[in-house]
Amino acid sequence: MKRFLTFLLTLTLLCALLPLHAGASGEGWYMLQCDSGYTYLYSKASDRDEISRNLGRYNNGDLVYVLDYYGGQDGKYNYCYVQTQDEKTGYMHDGALTPYYGTPAATSASGWYEVSSTYTYLYSKASDRDEISRNLGRYNRGEQVFVLDYYGGQDGKYNYCHVQTQDGKTGYMHDGALRRFYGSVAEEGGTGWHTVESTSPRGYTYLYSKASDRDAISRNLGRYNNGELVYVLEYYGGQDGKYNYCHVQTQDGKTGYMHDYSLTPYTGRDPSIRLSTLPKLTRQTTGIVIGSDASVYTGPSSSYYRTSSGKAYVTSGETLTVYGRESDHYLIQYSGVSGGEPVTRWSFIPASRLRVNGYVNELSYDWTPITISDDAHLADAPDWNHSYNTISVDRSNAFALAQFVDANGTPWVYFESLGYSSVSGSKGYMTVRGFVPMNEVSLR
Repeated sequence: MKRFLTFLLTLTLLCALLPLHAGASGEGWYMLQCDSGYTYLYSKASDRDEISRNLGRYNNGDLVYVLDYYGGQDGKYNYCYVQTQDEKTGYMHDGALTPYYGTPAATSASGWYEVSSTYTYLYSKASDRDEISRNLGRYNRGEQVFVLDYYGGQDGKYNYCHVQTQDGKTGYMHDGALRRFYGSVAEEGGTGWHTVESTSPRGYTYLYSKASDRDAISRNLGRYNNGELVYVLEYYGGQDGKYNYCHVQTQDGKTGYMHDYSLTPYTGRDPSIRLSTLPKLTRQTTGIVIGSDASVYTGPSSSYYRTSSGKAYVTSGETLTVYGRESDHYLIQYSGVSGGEPVTRWSFIPASRLRVNGYVNELSYDWTPITISDDAHLADAPDWNHSYNTISVDRSNAFALAQFVDANGTPWVYFESLGYSSVSGSKGYMTVRGFVPMNEVSLR
């Protein structure tokens, strides 16, 4: 492995020193793919014996790193200046090379890979020589293996990876036959958000009407750039046998097929989350306060902020509107006073203090991370008649729990956050719940 890291460092330095000519398709990894099934590496940009030495034969499927596009000294062929995976440097016919959009296993960490050549074999040792190693089986394009370690080769001809196959075998495969597989697609049934991450220098990929990029089979439905998100509906394979595809839905509403190697699992916030999809608070029933007057808080315990200068309560025998149950508390709406004026308030009351009419459903919350704008109106109820003025709410680290739409059609977000109370006798940090207009909230 240390030897290969030196190889990569050498490649980086060479790439910095060698300019690409105008006709070059770009430096990077390429795969041998020619009609004869193999090509040669030459010491000069020529295959004439009097000019150049033959440095070795390389077969279809082998990978080389193109350092520069050169042209040809003899006018017959164009050449690329390349470095092979057995660390030789020389020239190859450019017509024998095709861009490789996978990741050579040798340059990557352990993980899931797929067979990218038509097929390859698993060997008992890091060699394909009969006198050294046994052939453990054939694996076709698209099958996945888990690379345990990059190994190199015992016979100097190929580099190998130590792998475990999905049928339980462990052995060695040519690294040139493998490319990185972003495996949540096939392993987990093919669903989930993925990011377009094409390894092509173009930085984009296409959506096709069928699992093929052949014009005779499929239509091109549009270009999608690196960083855009698509939802993978299913891992599909390919109709033309050249690539594997995923059946995807794009964010602009199209459905089609993309090359699986152009997609990587997305680990950020679910882009399908919208404030408008938050659970809705709706009136469920009514209840009557039993016993003595009951203290109420903005959340389902006495550790939450308490409105009315820390004295909020409901009176014995009062009828309240009930919006749901959370553990052993009910979320209620009641009539209160603010600045001498009657206002509507929302709070929680212990379930033991309220006799309700019928069954009350448990509240459903999303706990979506949000940021509240600095000048947003905050209150314990979804109305404009009063606001929080004795607690300073942390607006940068709040959570949206649910939503409520008032009689005017205005949507409010029901939130929870931390706040600092300035109420005499209960100063300090505490958890608070309340309402904020939805247009004053952004997802984080």
